[in-house]
Amino acid sequence: MPPGSRVRVVAKARGHATQVPLADLQIIVHGEVARTVTAGDAGQSNESLSLEADLPLEHGAWIAARARAGAGQVAHTTPVYVRVDGGGFHNPKTVQQSLDLCEAYLRELEEDIAKPADKPEDNAWRHRKLIEHRIAETGEVIRKLREKLSLR
Repeated sequence: MPPGSRVRVVAKARGHATQVPLADLQIIVHGEVARTVTAGDAGQSNESLSLEADLPLEHGAWIAARARAGAGQVAHTTPVYVRVDGGGFHNPKTVQQSLDLCEAYLRELEEDIAKPADKPEDNAWRHRKLIEHRIAETGEVIRKLREKLSLR
């Protein structure tokens, strides 16, 4: 999509008045609720919820829908990924933290393969060369992404 565009999102959820009484339906953008309707809103019910929204997108994003019903009853769609101006769909608010976490996981893997282990479930060290290669590849992807996004 070109910068400054709006994306139209339409979501519908169906429930059952006694078995799965719907509470609300949400549009989620990068993990945050962008729009919500509830069963008590005009035109909505605990059996049928619908939501339409025109969302402005200044940068790429992932968008999903989530319906909540009774205790422990939640349905969540898989995300739709939207790119703006040829960019990615990362969350600018959390990308730094996410990349830092990825690098921390890589360091943990390096520690795990550095020494032999006695327990059968801790046998990653047996595949050390292959894992070191994958760690290096992943580290390079992270480095390039940081460079592209002008992150430290």
